[in-house]
Amino acid sequence: MSSVNDIESASPVIKGVPMSSEQIHAATGTVNLISDEKDVVLVPAPSSDPRDPLNLSTPRKWAIAVILSLYYVEAGKSYNDIVHLITIPTLSMGLGNLLFVPMALAVGRRPIYLFSCALLFIACIIAGQNTNYEYHLAIRIVIGFAAGQSEALVPLMLKESFFLHERANILSFQSSFQAIIGCALSICSSNIAASYNVYAGISGAIFVASVLLVPETKFDRPLEAYNGLTATTPGAAGVNLSKESVQRWEHPTGQVTEATRPPLDHSLGKAWSLKTMLNPMPSVTVNWAESWALVKHMLTMIMFPNLFLVIITNAWFLGVNVAQGTTYGTVLTGPGYHWADKWTGVAQAGKSSQATSSGASLK
Repeated sequence: MSSVNDIESASPVIKGVPMSSEQIHAATGTVNLISDEKDVVLVPAPSSDPRDPLNLSTPRKWAIAVILSLYYVEAGKSYNDIVHLITIPTLSMGLGNLLFVPMALAVGRRPIYLFSCALLFIACIIAGQNTNYEYHLAIRIVIGFAAGQSEALVPLMLKESFFLHERANILSFQSSFQAIIGCALSICSSNIAASYNVYAGISGAIFVASVLLVPETKFDRPLEAYNGLTATTPGAAGVNLSKESVQRWEHPTGQVTEATRPPLDHSLGKAWSLKTMLNPMPSVTVNWAESWALVKHMLTMIMFPNLFLVIITNAWFLGVNVAQGTTYGTVLTGPGYHWADKWTGVAQAGKSSQATSSGASLK
């Protein structure tokens, strides 16, 4: 396979048009994470707008990562503790993703995420007061709709807040964190009604922390930015940017590294403040065309045999996970083991070490 240097030295021509090395990267999707000056290339290229999530401070980014990971844990745990109430809420998680993820592309990630946090908080409070099976099942279906965003929207928001060279660390942290804390909650949970009240308190705290610290991560960028380049002609690469957006990219063209990162231009807007954080949709232009485009692409891609196989494989693994969750308690409390019901959660302890080793291997 040819290296990037080989491609560059060949002085390639696409349809008779000579291309520079930077254009080659943009055309092929090949991205060098180390520049010729041995500096880290920032992908996506950050703008000079203080509201760009990539311009947040490192402590703020890690605070966001912890909050989103806690939401992932809370959402994931809330549908996995009663044996006969797992399968339908798991289905509602998938349906919730089909509904809310396209909406997040149109109206922004933050309003959908905050709505899901609030819905999870209210549903946990109500679930703690349940009086019969049908009532409980209905509430858990609602919890499933709220929890679905933890599987798709949370990783998307994390990837939009970190550069490409940082994502392996942050996603492995998120995966290990949610598994370890989730296992700890499983071990400590004995009384179902009381556990719902605990989850309601945790989800309420997550909602408040999210309102104050988690900004909108959707941000308009020209396609060149995703190749580590600034836009020579903003908007010319297939992204229609507003006049304000164009101003964010008015700095020297070329690869953006730590050394050449553009300074913040506060004339483009104020950085995230308490006043703007209290507004769930402070800076997003609603674009429903993005939602319809996503739905169209999903329906198109599912027709590809290789992707259909991946979907079926993923569904199979999820089914195995659900089957394990619905049977291990019965096995441990039955003949041969005779565990007390309150101790069956200890069986999840092994997942903690597994999550730690898996997270380390993903880095």
